[in-house]
Amino acid sequence: MKKIITGLMLVITMAYMSSCATILGGKISECQKTTPRAGDSKRKVNVGWLLTDIIFAAPIALLVDFSTGAIYHNCTYSVPIETGSIKDNFTIKFLDKNIELVPNVFFNVKDQHLIENSCDAGHLVPGGFQSSGVTYKITIVHNNKTYYGRIGFYKVADECKGEGVASFYRIAIPEKSFIDANEGSQSCWGEFTIGGGVKRPTWIIWLSDVQIF
Repeated sequence: MKKIITGLMLVITMAYMSSCATILGGKISECQKTTPRAGDSKRKVNVGWLLTDIIFAAPIALLVDFSTGAIYHNCTYSVPIETGSIKDNFTIKFLDKNIELVPNVFFNVKDQHLIENSCDAGHLVPGGFQSSGVTYKITIVHNNKTYYGRIGFYKVADECKGEGVASFYRIAIPEKSFIDANEGSQSCWGEFTIGGGVKRPTWIIWLSDVQIF
């Protein structure tokens, strides 16, 4: 039995040591490891690592590198994110603008004349997000109940680039955020990139069932 366990450990060790991208490709980002959600851009396979695995150590190396995510390109964005889509079952109405965003229909932030704040204008704080940038008054109807709030958009490219969660503003709010926004309480939710170890939001929504914003 001991010999079998030792043999298995040796095989596993050899598999990882022969996996070129996992061993030599540097730190594996969350974006590489995370399977894209419906509507998100697909991860792109790094052809260089793919050929190296095939030539020197297939098929074990391929299995390891695909399972760890090391075989994929990192998802650092160097171009602006300007489009968005609601990937949930609600509609967002802007109170100060003639704008209504509906599920699964892409919108362009610039075409809607919405301002994208600097990435430094929004930041994580204990319990949620804070923003010193431009935000817009909105209403969201969820389960036949109207919620009031604000939404802000934040740049992702240039000095703000990082490991993105999507290649567009993917707007979805978990049920817990609506529950937390009842009886005059407020909640917030958003998505963010990670760059240089700093989490920066790409969009933020603040909610309440009363008009406190």
